[in-house]
Amino acid sequence: MTHFMPPIALQDVYSPAVLSVEQIVQQLRPGIDHLPIDQTWINSGCGSKTRRWDEVVPALKNMVVVTQKLRGEIQNAVTDSWQSRNTPWQGAFIRENLLPLGHGAWRGYKTQGRGLVVCEIMAADVTTLNWRRDVVRYRIRYQPAAALESYLRPYGLPSTAMDGLREVVQTYRPSQELLLVLRSSDQVEMNWLRNWAIAPPDCYRQVCNRWDEFDLGATPRRRGCRDAKG
Repeated sequence: MTHFMPPIALQDVYSPAVLSVEQIVQQLRPGIDHLPIDQTWINSGCGSKTRRWDEVVPALKNMVVVTQKLRGEIQNAVTDSWQSRNTPWQGAFIRENLLPLGHGAWRGYKTQGRGLVVCEIMAADVTTLNWRRDVVRYRIRYQPAAALESYLRPYGLPSTAMDGLREVVQTYRPSQELLLVLRSSDQVEMNWLRNWAIAPPDCYRQVCNRWDEFDLGATPRRRGCRDAKG
């Protein structure tokens, strides 16, 4: 099933006014805060054909500047990480898999309490991948707080890191943030993701509503969408 998002009207398309970058951003933010970001785009609308070139060109330039500005903010928010080596592949993987990661975090929190998402990436060399083009297999699971030390002990984390992790697990905001461990071969990346463009509950709802698109498995896992409501 195809879902269509209603447009956000920024101005009267027949008005000669040219909105500034700041005005466009101000009017867009309420929509961005409430609509799925992966289904949101900015375009000029049909009214441009009624305006003169000296009105249309500046308006389109401002629209492009706004698009670049907001995309940059979203990407920076996605890669806001904690205790990470911040390797290039990490941010690219998170950006391309926001919805499944948020779904796993919210489902885990609602069924098992506080904890972190563990994502194992099944690729021999993540540094050579094109994350937008290549199909990469990965497995997501949830580690509740009570099981974290036993899970992370084999990786030889220093005691100071474990102490910090315990504190973060007890203080992060599950409805707005998530803790993520990325595993690939011998690499382990630990991330505290904040300022999400899409909050974990919204990621969860979108994945559940579009389950077939994500190919997340058979019927028993589909029931998890009902188990974690709320």
